[in-house]
Amino acid sequence: MRQKGTAQITVLITLILLVIAASAASYYILKSMGKAPTTGIVPVGNFTPTPTPDGVSDSEDPSVIESELNATGLDSIEGDLNNLETSASSL
Repeated sequence: MRQKGTAQITVLITLILLVIAASAASYYILKSMGKAPTTGIVPVGNFTPTPTPDGVSDSEDPSVIESELNATGLDSIEGDLNNLETSASSL
């Protein structure tokens, strides 16, 4: 009786290992053909920065950054947050 249960477990483990081996083999075959699925992570060598929005400079000068922060209207931010809260509550 114990041998029957052991045989089922052995078959199950063998099937799992075969599925893993087939998955790995298909991945490496697709990778070698250049058709492997992508993860969405961009490699460092291919990084292309997104352009800055209009009205925002690329400057790292503290005086320029401070002037941009001072020019930011807080009322518009509060209005945007209120609109987001209203939209979220309607979901």
